[in-house]
Amino acid sequence: MSQSDLERLKARRPEREALGAILRYLRLVPGCTVWRNNVGAITEYHEGKKRHVQFGFPGLPDLEGWLVMPGLSRVCYRDCDVPAVTRLDGHVHPVSLPLFVEVKGGRGWAGTAKRRRALQQTFLTRARADGCVAFMATTAYDCQRELRALGVLAP
Repeated sequence: MSQSDLERLKARRPEREALGAILRYLRLVPGCTVWRNNVGAITEYHEGKKRHVQFGFPGLPDLEGWLVMPGLSRVCYRDCDVPAVTRLDGHVHPVSLPLFVEVKGGRGWAGTAKRRRALQQTFLTRARADGCVAFMATTAYDCQRELRALGVLAP
């Protein structure tokens, strides 16, 4: 199968399929805890009253979680509830970074409405600037590439 054939297949892949594959992949990565994050709203009637409930906010990524960074740790010199990984002069805890992944179908950003795309890109940019792991992915390979670049996975 040629590269152009792979690109055509990828372009037709719906976002929900990409989301499932990426979620399954990230759950196999050691030190990665991740879950699906829904954004939206619902209106219901309860005892004759109309109630509008919004969850999340526009621009929030599809997947959230944290990523334990291999080889990094911090020492805690106070009593804490977190079990110590190693005992030296204090409790040593692994360093974890917040993880945000915006999942797109095969068309990537091109398949997203302009306003929503801007909000999503802004969120990812701000999260990265604040030290989080944040990226857009269309396949599990995109995630693998990002995690290798961070040193979470071996090259």
